[in-house]
Amino acid sequence: MERALQALWLVAFADFLFGRLLTRVGIFMPKTPGVLAAYRLLSDLGQIAFNLSFLGGTLALAWALRLLARAGGAGARLPRLAAVAAATAAMAVLAAPAAPGPAVSLATSAVLGLAVLLLGAVAIGRARAPATRLGLGCALGANLAWYGAASAQLLAATLGLPADLAAVTPVLGSGELLALVAPVALALGVVPAPAPGRIRWLRSPGRLLSGTEGRAAALALASAAAFGAGYAAGADLGGVLAIWSLGFTLVWPAPLYAIAAGAGLYLLLRLLAGSPPERLRAVGLGLLFCAGLVLQTNQQHVLVLLAWTLLGLESLPAAANARPALPGGEPA
Repeated sequence: MERALQALWLVAFADFLFGRLLTRVGIFMPKTPGVLAAYRLLSDLGQIAFNLSFLGGTLALAWALRLLARAGGAGARLPRLAAVAAATAAMAVLAAPAAPGPAVSLATSAVLGLAVLLLGAVAIGRARAPATRLGLGCALGANLAWYGAASAQLLAATLGLPADLAAVTPVLGSGELLALVAPVALALGVVPAPAPGRIRWLRSPGRLLSGTEGRAAALALASAAAFGAGYAAGADLGGVLAIWSLGFTLVWPAPLYAIAAGAGLYLLLRLLAGSPPERLRAVGLGLLFCAGLVLQTNQQHVLVLLAWTLLGLESLPAAANARPALPGGEPA
C-alpha cells in the first residue's frame, strides 16, 4: 500500500505541475501553433491527473480513516472522533450540489475545518520531536486559517452582509507565514543529531554534508537558490504563478520563501530515505503541498483530509506493505 500512496502523491503532483503551474506559464507565452499544441497537451494531462488524484484520494481516504479509527486501541477516543469527523466532511464534500448556496457552503467549510483540526491534533499528539510538533502545528494553522477565513466570508453571505475581504486578509497572511515556518521546523526535526564529544561542532557538519544528508542538503540549497534567482528575474510573473499554483501571495520577504523551499525539499528527501513511518509522513506532507493554501476544489479538500489522516498514522499495518510469498514460502 505504501507504493500506491506514493503513486497517488505523484499523480497529485502532476496535477499541480501540469494543471496549475505550467499551463499558467503558457498564458504568458506567444501563441504560436507549437505553444498552443503544448498548452492543450499540458491542460489535458493536468485534467487527467486531477480526476485520478480525486478518485484515488477518495478511495485512499476511506482506507486510511478505517486504519486511524483502529490504530489508537479501545481507549483512544480522539483518533476515532477525528475519523468520524473526517468521514462526515468527506461525505459533505462529495454530496455537495454543483452550485451550493452560501449556507450549504458554510456548513461544509465548518465541518472540513473541524475535521482538519481533529486530525491535526492526532498527528501532533503522536509526533515525538518538539520541532516536528511545532512544524505540524504551523501547517495545521495554515489550513485552519483558510477554513476560518472562508467560513467567515460564507457566514457574512448567509446573513446577507457585504463581503469584506480586508477583514480576513490578516488571517490569510498569517496562515501563509505559518506555511513558511512549517517546513523549516519540520526539517530541523530530521537534521542528524550532533556527534558527541568536544569536537562535535567539527564532526556534525561533516556528517550533515555526507551521504544522504549531503545530497539532500545540496539539492535543498540548489532549490532555494533557483527560487531566489527566478523571483529576482521576474517577481511579477512569479507572484502570479505562486497564487495560481499554491495560493501563496508572496506578501512576506522573498528570502523566507527561498528558505522554506529549500527546507521543504531537504525534509522530503530525508524522509523518503528513512524508515517506513518517515516515508508515510513524506507522503502526507507531499499531499499537503500539492493541495496548496487556497482550498477551493473538492480534490484539494480530499487531499488535505487524506494528508492529515496519514500524518496521524504512526505506521501502516505490516500486511499493507508485505510482499507476496512464492509457493515455496520465500517472499517474492
